[in-house]
Amino acid sequence: MCKSFYKIDGGALWHRAILPSLLPNDFMQKYLLLLFCCIALSFPAFASDTTSVQVLFKFNEYALTEEAQLQLDEVVPTEVSITLTNIKIYGYTDQVGSNEYNNKLSEKRAAEVKKYLVNKGINANIITILKGKGETDLVVDRMDEEARQQNRRVLVLIEYESKVEEETVIVQSRPQPKKDTIPKKPKLIDKIRDTATKAGDVIALQNINFEGGRHKFLEQSYDALEELLKVMQSVPSLVIEIQGHICCEIGEVDGMDMDFGTRDLSVQRARAVYQYLFRNGIDVGRMTYKGFGHKYPITDEITEAEKTINRRVEIKIVSK
Repeated sequence: MCKSFYKIDGGALWHRAILPSLLPNDFMQKYLLLLFCCIALSFPAFASDTTSVQVLFKFNEYALTEEAQLQLDEVVPTEVSITLTNIKIYGYTDQVGSNEYNNKLSEKRAAEVKKYLVNKGINANIITILKGKGETDLVVDRMDEEARQQNRRVLVLIEYESKVEEETVIVQSRPQPKKDTIPKKPKLIDKIRDTATKAGDVIALQNINFEGGRHKFLEQSYDALEELLKVMQSVPSLVIEIQGHICCEIGEVDGMDMDFGTRDLSVQRARAVYQYLFRNGIDVGRMTYKGFGHKYPITDEITEAEKTINRRVEIKIVSK
């Protein structure tokens, strides 16, 4: 008799497979169904997310300050439910010095951050990018000391997975409201056509969301994009400014766009909406786009739901 064995994650489950021809079909189907259920229950669910840490350096130095070390300590996971999957490290300098010198200095700053993280227990293999970018991608282009201090930095982009704990939800029966008592959210076209809506008003676009750290739309965003497109087609006199906002940064700075490696994530997200409308026939004279970074958060950023609220796109009515 032919046999084969499979070991599932640490010896939790052994399977002995007998040739299907030796078993009745209905029994084999039930047996395989039970096996697949066991395997599915053996693997925990994980949720992926991204975050970033930025540390600053003293002029012409690459040694980590005590404050920078404390900030990097937060990168090291203290909970067993969190697993780091990918880290990208970018070093920068201010505008003082030659390009060649600044490129080398930014590389040393990035390398120092990697060395510190590895010494703290981070697996060096998950650090996939270690790059010095010199004086490119300035946060502030002024030459005063306070402004240049913001440019002497290393940006650490972290991708991680956190285990999702399963919860038992007890659903209690309750009287269902009548259909005519359930409030309906006003459609975007109704808001635009409302005589109370005037030039200068800002309207949040619901359910337009992006992958963390990127300007790539999530699949569920396309219904809202299609709704905005139909509004632009239905109201040909409407002129808008598309405004991008991000979450989870310190102060008003913009986020790092991981696709382009530039610190203008809110701009690129607004531009993505602009390009969607343009590709579908909307005249460029009827729309502009702008990013506001983390300047205007509208809620706290403790829960993922609150982060999503701040990670948004809005339209400002220029004229209609």
